[in-house]
Amino acid sequence: LMYEREGLVLDLELHDDGVTIVGLIHPGDADSSGLAVVEVEAQDGTLVSVPVDEHGRFRVLGPPGVVRVRIPGRLVTPWITR
Repeated sequence: LMYEREGLVLDLELHDDGVTIVGLIHPGDADSSGLAVVEVEAQDGTLVSVPVDEHGRFRVLGPPGVVRVRIPGRLVTPWITR
């Protein structure tokens, strides 16, 4: 899955286990500050935060079920059914 907002591109890979999400952030022309953390939010409000490495990569074991991914202050995906 790929999402874009104001030059910031978020690529997501959803693994078959129903909880693992691997992602890559491409800052493009956008300011890369604020890309240190990615949040995965479940519909019940459960929130899992993970760091983003220096190459824009992250891996998270998110809550099962429907989730959305947030780069705080920059991008929020629609709800994703896994």
